[in-house]
Amino acid sequence: MDKNNRRYWGPERDEYSDRPSILFLADHLPWLDGCQKIIDLGCGVGNLVKKLIVSGKEAVGITYQKREVEAGKRKHGLDLILADMHELPFNNSSFDGMVMWDSLEHCTAPYIALCEARRVVRPGGRGLIFMPGQDWQDCRYHLIVLTQKQMVHLLKQSGWKLERLADRSTQAKPETAVYEVVNDPNYRAGFMR
Repeated sequence: MDKNNRRYWGPERDEYSDRPSILFLADHLPWLDGCQKIIDLGCGVGNLVKKLIVSGKEAVGITYQKREVEAGKRKHGLDLILADMHELPFNNSSFDGMVMWDSLEHCTAPYIALCEARRVVRPGGRGLIFMPGQDWQDCRYHLIVLTQKQMVHLLKQSGWKLERLADRSTQAKPETAVYEVVNDPNYRAGFMR
């Protein structure tokens, strides 16, 4: 898998994890204020995980690349978890909140990844999902690019209630949306109560 990931990402992967745009996340972190235990799905080398820990949160980072686990240990002293976000190694309701920072577009099955995220976040728990828009459809790193309408539908189908949709466009990263979501306690597979 690592050999394929290197070919997929190329040598710039480690630099991507250090990109300055992670600072823009700070505007949305208050959404997770009521969350003490947070999972970062697709955490890269753990920059956000480290930021959450320093702010007093209990944070867990998941990546499917062994080299990111090693880099997270080396750079931040973190014990990131090597796992696939389509099949998370946690019990139901293990976390109060979750973040998918530019990671869902790299999933082969985004619906399954969102369902798994919902499974491990307690009912009423919160999530932040950062998703690039149509300007990114030609990016060789993205397996999927969804319109906002498609993303809202996918969130609803997987049991997440959209609370707020915010534009996170920047000069360096245009047309990106931030989805502030809640694990809907009224959701029952396939329909809403």
